[in-house]
Amino acid sequence: RARTQLQTAKAELSTSLGQRAVLEHAIAALIGESPSSFSIAPSTAKIDLPQLPVSVPSTLLQRRPDIAAAERRTAAANASLGVARAAWFPSLSLSGSVGYQSYRGSDWFKASNLFWAIGPSLALDLFDGGRRASLRDQAKADLDEAGASYRMTVLQAFAQVEDQLALLDHYRDASHEETEAVAAAQQAVDLATIRYRQGAVNYLEVTSAQTASLQAQRDLVTISVNRLRASVGLIRALGGGWSIGDPVATVPAPVETAGR
Repeated sequence: RARTQLQTAKAELSTSLGQRAVLEHAIAALIGESPSSFSIAPSTAKIDLPQLPVSVPSTLLQRRPDIAAAERRTAAANASLGVARAAWFPSLSLSGSVGYQSYRGSDWFKASNLFWAIGPSLALDLFDGGRRASLRDQAKADLDEAGASYRMTVLQAFAQVEDQLALLDHYRDASHEETEAVAAAQQAVDLATIRYRQGAVNYLEVTSAQTASLQAQRDLVTISVNRLRASVGLIRALGGGWSIGDPVATVPAPVETAGR
């Protein structure tokens, strides 16, 4: 039983080293180095998670290339009609204190595509210019398509942020629980070892306790890695961080076109 436990651990170590080598080669390619000569020294130092503020503005998402592109396509559709338009984006608060956003109950996301395309103030009188019916229908269809694309892009961005916030919230709880499980498993190993040395039990009880302890440690490492990945995913979903003062957080001023 002890030999099986040892060989299994060695096999898992070799597998992990192989996966590490693949990731190391990928990093080498990203920085323009030769994979054969590039190496990163192993380190077991704990990596601290980024500190998420209590609340961050939803306008941070406007830094995302997909949202910026969708907004500009919508602006171009409006500009083709000579409509003066300022950038329109829902002003909300993304709360990270409990891992969820505070936009639930908002009716903005349920508005029509035209509302997203030109904003509420122009939705009623945009086409009161005496245009022919065919041109009017074509222009409306173009705006409706642009508005639908913009809304879907924003909804997907909010969903990605929501996903990572939810993962961080649940992984945090899982980490606390698994840490206690690791401590309890190690205590079981210590007690089993004492009982074995005193002749109360055979070594099978020790190996069983060691197996349980090793699995608990594996699970804790997995949860820690998942928390780090969720943090990176949240930074990407927000467009590169959560400080509006950062250079990457600067949102360009909306461009208005003169009406005709």
